[in-house]
Amino acid sequence: MTDQEMKRTKKNKLSIKISTYDADVEFDVKPKCTGQDVFNLACVTFGIRETWYFGLQFSEPGSDSGSGSWWLRPDRRLSEVVRSLPAGCPLHFFFHVRFWVEDVGEDLLLEATVHLFYLEVKDLVLTRQQWAASPDLLPLLAAYAAQAELGDFDPAVGCDHLLGRLLPAQAQQPETAAACAEKLRDHYRDLAGLGRVEAQIEMLRLSQDLEMFGLVYFPIYANGPDSDPPSWLGISCFGVSFYEQASLVKPHRRLAWSDIRRMSCRDRKFTLVANEAPSASSAGSDEPPTCFGGEHRGGRAVSFWTGSPADSKQILRLCVGNHELYMTRRMPDTIERQQMRATAREERARRLLDKQRLAKEVEGRAAAERLRGAAEEKAGQLGQQLAKSEAMLGLLSERARLAEDEMKMLSEQRDRQLAHMRHIHAQLLAEKQSLAERASQFESLLLTLSEEASVTEAERDCLRQQLAYARQGEKSLLAKLESLLRSVSVWSSAGASDSSAELQGFGALAADAETEETSGLSTAELLARLQAERQLFTDGSAAFEADLRQLRSRVQAARLGGADPGRLRGAAAAAPSSAAPSSAAADPCVVTHSTAVSCPHSSPGIRAGRLSNGSRAAVTYFDEL
Repeated sequence: MTDQEMKRTKKNKLSIKISTYDADVEFDVKPKCTGQDVFNLACVTFGIRETWYFGLQFSEPGSDSGSGSWWLRPDRRLSEVVRSLPAGCPLHFFFHVRFWVEDVGEDLLLEATVHLFYLEVKDLVLTRQQWAASPDLLPLLAAYAAQAELGDFDPAVGCDHLLGRLLPAQAQQPETAAACAEKLRDHYRDLAGLGRVEAQIEMLRLSQDLEMFGLVYFPIYANGPDSDPPSWLGISCFGVSFYEQASLVKPHRRLAWSDIRRMSCRDRKFTLVANEAPSASSAGSDEPPTCFGGEHRGGRAVSFWTGSPADSKQILRLCVGNHELYMTRRMPDTIERQQMRATAREERARRLLDKQRLAKEVEGRAAAERLRGAAEEKAGQLGQQLAKSEAMLGLLSERARLAEDEMKMLSEQRDRQLAHMRHIHAQLLAEKQSLAERASQFESLLLTLSEEASVTEAERDCLRQQLAYARQGEKSLLAKLESLLRSVSVWSSAGASDSSAELQGFGALAADAETEETSGLSTAELLARLQAERQLFTDGSAAFEADLRQLRSRVQAARLGGADPGRLRGAAAAAPSSAAPSSAAADPCVVTHSTAVSCPHSSPGIRAGRLSNGSRAAVTYFDEL
């Protein structure tokens, strides 16, 4: 194709734009295409099969919903449309809902149709507020819109950002914004698990209860064109309604499509011919419609005037379309509609299955989340236990290190103690050996002492006999002295005690004239000699008894094994040195080394001297041991 042909082709094309609430498409079509061709192209592009509800609406820039907004006729060519528009005005059509339904759940079969109806209702109720809704209903409708567009409520995101998008301006006033936001949050949280299509259908059902649902309003005049303040005509899927100027909610007259027999328009005048007996749904009040005309052949005629001839034609086409759909819904379904219903049932079954599957997946995910939460909690607990175990391990390691150090110290201390104990053991062995030697010495000493004890016992018996003989001799000597004194008393009757004692001693010495020692002595010498003998005997007996006591104690200590032989020898050496001077002083003639045992027949003086010498000999002998 050459450039000239392309330019010619481009000149023979019209660029049009078709928009919905969520999509825009552009086409290049021929100028001879009709409105039906463009509408079919849009329906194919948007996937719409229920085409009888929609239409292409054109709004001139800067115009309102009056004469500046109209629907594209199916039989009208685009070239005619272009010629009727101002120069430079683009062809921009809006794919909108033209005819509304009586029951959303029954009449809307396909998802694409439901979606476009949802977008239309959302724009009319929540955005432009053309349909009045109560303040309590607006948060619920906004919650369904949020569920359909965003899915389940996310606590992390919240819904504060939805206030400006979904709620109208009247709900965003400072005194009502907080309450609306709280209600929106509560409703949105309660809709968790609802699917997109189900949420859109529920929103349409709630909107269907509004008084202004599906109504298209036109200003009309009852008594002629521009004769008085206009009232309102409302066209819906149920029929036509007449409203006062001040209220668009409650009609004062309503005519159902089943009560209307004929409709016509001529210029600005529009005429409705109703049946004679209206149905119960047609009467909105008991007032007769006198302001809308009088009797007509075959029924009651209702006439009024519109704002323009174009409005009259739009009202007529809108009434005809709604009447046809009203009658079609009350007739058996066509093959195409039956197929759509079957498809709708399949879609509903699929959505139900998907919803059940989604519910199972959600439940499974929730269970998995719970398990994961439990696992994370358990992991956290295990982590804490691990941290505690690691801390305990570190503490135990520190304790083990301290125990090892302490063990090393104890081992060193044990080694030192073992060395010390070995040293002590060696000392004990040496002491044991020395004690064994000393024990042998003590045994020999005990043996010697036992032998000496036997000798000492014999000597002691002999000394006892000598002492007994000495005492007996003393008694006999005293007796002899007394007899001598009695004999001397004959010579002198009045003498002193000393003279009589001397005489008694002299008599005794004379009676004992047999011995050589006393034969040549005088009486005074004899008495002195006797006193010296007596004193010597007394001293020797006392020393002998002391020696016996010391000897007895030493022998007993030697038998018990607790005495030291050296100490025994020292004590024995000290005893003779103390006893010897007195004996020597008493009798200078005493022999210190005499070992002879006295005889019982010796004289008292000789016996006393031998007793003292024997004790000294015994002490000297023990000291030598």
